[in-house]
Amino acid sequence: MRRVSLRTWRQAVFEILIVTLGILLAFGLDAAWDNYQDGRRERTHLQALAADFQRNAELLERSVRFHEEIVEASRGLLKIVKEGRSDPKIRPLLGRVFSSQQFEPVMGAYEGLVGAGGLTIISDTVLRSELAEFAAQVRGSYGVRISEQLYLSFIRDFIGRGAVIAEPTAELLADLKFQESLMVRSATEKDVATYYRELLELSKSILSRCRAAIGE
Repeated sequence: MRRVSLRTWRQAVFEILIVTLGILLAFGLDAAWDNYQDGRRERTHLQALAADFQRNAELLERSVRFHEEIVEASRGLLKIVKEGRSDPKIRPLLGRVFSSQQFEPVMGAYEGLVGAGGLTIISDTVLRSELAEFAAQVRGSYGVRISEQLYLSFIRDFIGRGAVIAEPTAELLADLKFQESLMVRSATEKDVATYYRELLELSKSILSRCRAAIGE
């Protein structure tokens, strides 16, 4: 039986090490490339999310102000009725009470993220949680739907009574049903304003995390 020399063994081991190192290096380069690609993809989604939630924050700020103004207008009319006085502010107050506005969330970037592979693309676990929470809240806004239904009922009951906004009548303001509707409208719009304010804070947090992640 032919003996294998020590030198041959050393050469064989060296060659095995070279092959092993080459394989490990190839795997390492593949992993680094994948991480680079994943990072680029995440950054693209984060930039889109930042743009959308900048817009959401702006829209929510307007919505909060709008619904708070309805609350103030409803209370102002009730105060005028209670004091039994005439007031030049009645017409603009009625104009605000007989108006409505809905917040339409900008969700294109979020939906694109979900369609591209899900929230796991985002490495920030808190940001993922906040995005999921925002999506759940805007889809399940029960209080907003109730407010809209009450507004439609309010319009049906009172808007047709002789152009009330242009020529508000003492009869309308003295109507107990109208006063009750104002109280209900004030309460529901206050809840909606609170709901939108919470969404606004969540939007700002999401926007801040997106900007921090992309180094803005």
